[in-house]
Amino acid sequence: MKKVLSLLLSTAILLTAVLGFNITASAYGIDFDNAEEYEMGELTTCYFDEYHYGVFSVHIDDSCYLEEYYEYYGDAKVYIYDMNDTTHCLVAENIDDEVSKLFYFLPGDYYIVFEDTSRNSELISFQFEQTTLNDSFGETSVSGENNTKETANDIALGTSYNSTLAINDYTDWYKFTVTESGTYEFYVEATATETVRYSIYDSYDSNKGAYSTDSASDEYVNLDAGTYYLKVFTTVYGGAYTFSVSKFVPEVPEVPSYTPSEEDPDGGITNPDIGQIQVPTMPSVPTPAPAPAPTQPAAPATEPSTGGITNPNVGQIHNHSYNLTEKVSATTSRKGYDVYTCSCGDSYKTNYAPALKYGKVKIKSLKALKKHKIKITYVKKKGADGYQVCWAKNKKFKNNKKHTTKKKTSSVTIINCKKGKKYYFKVRAFKYVDGVKIYGKWSSVKSIKCK
Repeated sequence: MKKVLSLLLSTAILLTAVLGFNITASAYGIDFDNAEEYEMGELTTCYFDEYHYGVFSVHIDDSCYLEEYYEYYGDAKVYIYDMNDTTHCLVAENIDDEVSKLFYFLPGDYYIVFEDTSRNSELISFQFEQTTLNDSFGETSVSGENNTKETANDIALGTSYNSTLAINDYTDWYKFTVTESGTYEFYVEATATETVRYSIYDSYDSNKGAYSTDSASDEYVNLDAGTYYLKVFTTVYGGAYTFSVSKFVPEVPEVPSYTPSEEDPDGGITNPDIGQIQVPTMPSVPTPAPAPAPTQPAAPATEPSTGGITNPNVGQIHNHSYNLTEKVSATTSRKGYDVYTCSCGDSYKTNYAPALKYGKVKIKSLKALKKHKIKITYVKKKGADGYQVCWAKNKKFKNNKKHTTKKKTSSVTIINCKKGKKYYFKVRAFKYVDGVKIYGKWSSVKSIKCK
């Protein structure tokens, strides 16, 4: 039988190459026409058909990322397709894969397809949870706005925007106009992704700068008057980001005023940043009179040092000097970093340290239940977003199975165990930090025989 199926598949592939036939996933048994409607957030049971598939349709009404939860104890895969193109699979993932991912999607209609690759199960329980990302542009999976330079979104200088790079949209383009030459600030913050890359181009496709960030980035680029394009892209599973383009205007302190006093009759003012400003001595007059306006000193002949700001009235005003002012320790819910601050109030963060991992989870009990089931109960960790339970028929956990639970769950029941066989279990907690799942340490291993 396997040889016959292999021959048929080879013939189909040959016909596709020679005659140009377009064989879609439905040709292999996926029935998109009879897909069940799935409402985001519901815990739903999927029953596999005779071809070992289960198909659901789902509508996503805003840019978001999806988290997946499953109750299944066999070998299975999940596929996600855009309804407008079922020839191209957006996601193909093993359900028992140890590497769990967040998938980012644009608004649109999609198919969720489950395949029972073990060919011996009847159902799977699943739940997809949606987190909205508040995209500023309303891009959808169908319209495909701003995916090319020709369809770039117009943006205004000095305005902050939120946008999304999705599993079916890896690139965003933006167009802006510079009316006067000068230095421009490009601020990009990766709010829910590993890395965001971005480049600046002029209307002649000349690259003015290429940068990347996994947190927040400020870059300063000198631009002449004209039209420019900002390209933002990623090579991972999509993500969310915030950005803005602004004209850089240095902050210049006001010239300080003065008041004559007995200690300082000439009205001289001492400032550690700008030194002594000398004011002419007031003339002697028989009656009191208002002090004349001071004559301002000429601007210095030499250029100020790097980072200084020059004011023609007072010369060198301020030169940035940063000092370490705060060390923020990493926790299980955030990264660690150092804060450097200047006397003017400007500051920046650097020396990022990874978030801490959770310690060992304690397995509270293992119980062998009737009908070849085993129940594992564990003690939850404060603040954890969920847990991963791993089990196998050997101490080295070869050919193991894994199940991811929600943070409210403190027990899991394993089904279809083999009677009289010993099973080994371990559990670990995880936490999402900046959109990345951070796993804690595995618990101590415990075992039990199935009834």
